[in-house]
Amino acid sequence: MSPTTRRTLVGLGACCALAAFASPARGQTALGQPPGQWGGMATAFYAIGTDPDFAMAVLAADRGPLHLEARYNYEELDTFSGWVGWAFTTGSEVKIGVGPMVGAVVGELDGVAPGLRLAARWRRFSFYSESEYVIPLDGDGSAFFYAWSQWAWSPLDWLTTGVSVQRLRVTDTGRWIDVGPAVAVSLGRTILQGFLFDPFSGDAYGFVGASVTF
Repeated sequence: MSPTTRRTLVGLGACCALAAFASPARGQTALGQPPGQWGGMATAFYAIGTDPDFAMAVLAADRGPLHLEARYNYEELDTFSGWVGWAFTTGSEVKIGVGPMVGAVVGELDGVAPGLRLAARWRRFSFYSESEYVIPLDGDGSAFFYAWSQWAWSPLDWLTTGVSVQRLRVTDTGRWIDVGPAVAVSLGRTILQGFLFDPFSGDAYGFVGASVTF
């Protein structure tokens, strides 16, 4: 697999991880925001151990159940994508959310992509999963399916730890999934994050980044 393809697939997982692992904005439900309220997150991160290292950005905003998202260098390098979705949530003690969405991809890769977000939270434990299926429109490349999941625990209000599991359509590591620890530290509205995948393998890689909630 080419370095560009690997950067694309690895970066896809990282972007979802960074956005989902961060502590939720104040008042946020399992997915989305309370009715009539805006909230969101801007995330930037740097991939280490890939070939070559690279940066990526994601901006997400929610108003009630409405979800809007813009990404750069996400599905492919030099490529933008825009997403719109809707969140369905339930529960009080145990909060559960389901968020179907659809996206358009423009740049080095042109396509459309249905996606799905799942979330659950109980006390200091949380689960998040995001998947999408990108269908190219330019005839240059095949469709691919991506899924990512994470289990997290917040022992302190400012500290979150957990395990991330990624399943990529194609990897050059010979594994179907990449697994590794993650940690996030909240400093007000700023969240510092770190991920390390397959730390005991010969081709481990990681991500460091920061998010700002609003």
